[in-house]
Amino acid sequence: MFQGQFLRQQATTIMACVALSALVLTTACGGAIRLNRQAGAHKYRALPLGTPIQVVETESQLGIKFAVIGGLRWKVTSSHAEPDLQKAKQRFGTHAPRYGCDVVAGVQVKSSSKTTKKRVRELGADGKTTHTMKDVTRYTHEYTGRCVRSEKAPGGLVEGSEQTAELSDDAKPPVLDVGATATAGTKLETKRKASPDAERMWVRLGAYKSNFLKNWRDGLIKAPDDDMQVLEAYSELMIQVIGPAGFWRKTVRVEWFGCPADPKQEQCAKLNKATATFRSWERMRKTMDRQKPAGAAQWLHNHATRMNEFLDNLVPARPNLTGMQQTQLYIEKIR
Repeated sequence: MFQGQFLRQQATTIMACVALSALVLTTACGGAIRLNRQAGAHKYRALPLGTPIQVVETESQLGIKFAVIGGLRWKVTSSHAEPDLQKAKQRFGTHAPRYGCDVVAGVQVKSSSKTTKKRVRELGADGKTTHTMKDVTRYTHEYTGRCVRSEKAPGGLVEGSEQTAELSDDAKPPVLDVGATATAGTKLETKRKASPDAERMWVRLGAYKSNFLKNWRDGLIKAPDDDMQVLEAYSELMIQVIGPAGFWRKTVRVEWFGCPADPKQEQCAKLNKATATFRSWERMRKTMDRQKPAGAAQWLHNHATRMNEFLDNLVPARPNLTGMQQTQLYIEKIR
């Protein structure tokens, strides 16, 4: 009798756990944090509990020697269209110490969506239960960043570890042979002509090699030749996105919204107001196009934040309706 009661209690507990898990999955399901270790990176011990963790955009902000340990990745499936970068930074900051990293750098996200038909049970006004088929959209947010160890980490850096090999294909986002040490007041020492800022931007531009930057596909699968090449590709992206025949002004305005035929539509009025802000971006593109090779690296460094802002707010992950609806421009000014 006692055994039977015990088994019933166990079954009840298991069912409750399954129900709770199902409830959680309807909101968000996040996988484990993964580290794709950079080839040749030294394996450090986990950092002591309470070690301060920095989150930076680029390693050059540190002003001290560092070594990239590898790429961090976290994939989340959710019912929410908007990613949570702040949460990703916190998660990476929590897990980085176990790999000996006291810095998380270059956190970014790629989002995608999938809509499927789902049978949904509803209770009608008459109290009867009905079943209908509804479109259910799930969003996948893949966060990436770099696990970095600075010379200030407890135990410091192993001699020679500052020179790191090129990231493997799995260690995304790659730093493309970061192979560098940074010291206050000096430039990063690399074997290539392109600056670290150029390499970081090149990685981001690679996300558009199948759509906006098809003409650059072959070049984007390898490291950039120099900073000028990065500026040229970025300029092409801007033209494709905000130019007169680009995504927002032609694809969205003309083909999707039909504004020339019916300009008084509310969405057209909102779009016209939003595209008025493109003037400042056009000015940036024109100054960028005037840069010479000798000043390209400095210009890119000075405008990296602004360039990332353009990518984050105006460029859709994919040039389709879902991609448009996930941009900050649409969310804040058009929706």
